[in-house]
This record gives sequence, structure tokens and C-alpha cells, in this order.
Amino acid sequence: MKRISILIAGLLIVPMVSTVSAQTQLRFGIQSGPFMPQDWQVQGRSVIFNDPVPVQFVSVSGFGNGADLLLFAEYSGGNFGLRITGGIQLLKKYNYDIQTASGERHLENNLTIIPIVSNVIYRFESSNPKISPYFGFGPGLYIAKWEEKDFRYYSTFERDWFKGSKTAPGVNVLAGLEYVLYKGLRFGIEFSHSYVSADWRIDDEDSDSNIEYDNLNIGGSSIRLGLIYHFEYLN
Repeated sequence: MKRISILIAGLLIVPMVSTVSAQTQLRFGIQSGPFMPQDWQVQGRSVIFNDPVPVQFVSVSGFGNGADLLLFAEYSGGNFGLRITGGIQLLKKYNYDIQTASGERHLENNLTIIPIVSNVIYRFESSNPKISPYFGFGPGLYIAKWEEKDFRYYSTFERDWFKGSKTAPGVNVLAGLEYVLYKGLRFGIEFSHSYVSADWRIDDEDSDSNIEYDNLNIGGSSIRLGLIYHFEYLN
């Protein structure tokens, strides 16, 4: 795992793009949109059941869907380019504050992912000069923080509070389309899919107990909208 991480870090730090044209292009962009986990254990579920007594059964697992907020810079010559992307992916199960027969209960799950991704981009020729379709793939490092809370305010305060963090290598593919709005300003839409598998251990804050997940994929699919500033110059 360490060797893979070092290799990917090297790919991120030392971008090497073959410039096949005297015309160089630079792009800077911001993107945002929904993120949908691929693994059902990350997606999770929540159940609240009430019977007439009243007694409540509550079960919360996973993190549901989330959202991306990303920034990128892209350097290209000809049809090929290299893009470096960083930002944040937030997944948060709905907070539950529940009144039970025994007292109040608070449940909350959070997963925060900071992706640092490098993509080789290929831009297709288009008959419409305002439209630029492209495809990309590449490696990345994904810094993730996992947190699960179950706080129970009964006659005495009880809690289960699990936390863990991981930096995992991953890969992603993307496809998108840019449309010229005005001069160097462009609107973009992009689909991206990532695969980020790692072994996880989350520890209880109050005891030696823990939960382990083997080969858990925290990657998934994103649909993002963005604004891009594009300019070019001659070498």
C-alpha cells in the first residue's frame, strides 16, 4: 500500500504531458454536484419504527448520498492534457433527534473525503467550435474521515462514538462537455466514477472496541456542473 501511495503521489507531483502543438491551453474551473457511493455499506440505510406503546426502534447505518465541491487546473497542448483536481466530498446521514420512552436519542453519521486527483484528458475534435467534449482517467489519493454517533440522554448519559481516518489510493474515469458562454468563460457538465478500496478500522472513543471493514470501496459516481475559465497562448 505504501509503494502504491508513493507512486501515485509521484504522478500527482510530476505531471508530464506531451505537447503536440505550439498552442498551449490553460483551464481553471470550479465544479459541484451530487455524489452517490457505489458500495451499499457506504450508502447505508435508516429505519425508524414506532409501535403504539410507544416504543421506537431506530437503526442508522452508512452515509447516504453526498455532494462534491472541487477545483481544478488543466494544462494541455493539442488534444491531450493533464488535470489536477482537489476539493471535498461530503456525505452525511440525516441527523436524528428522537424522543423515546426512556429519553432523548441523537444519531449522526458523517463521512468526509478530500480527493487529490490527477487525470490525463483527451479532447475530441468537434465540428462546433463552442463545444468541447472530452474523456479522462487517472490515479488519485483520497483522504477520508469517518464518524458515527449514537448519544442517548436517558437517566444517565450513554454514547457510542466511533471515529476513524484513512488515506487511500484510487482511480477514476470521467467524461464531460464544455460549452463557450463568453470569450474564455465556459460552462461544463461532467460525469465521474471513482474506485477507492481500503481496509478500514473505526475505534470507539470510550473503549477498546472497534469495527473493521475489509476492502471497502468509498468511491462512487458524481454528476457535476461547473464554470471554467479558459485561455491559450503560443509557445
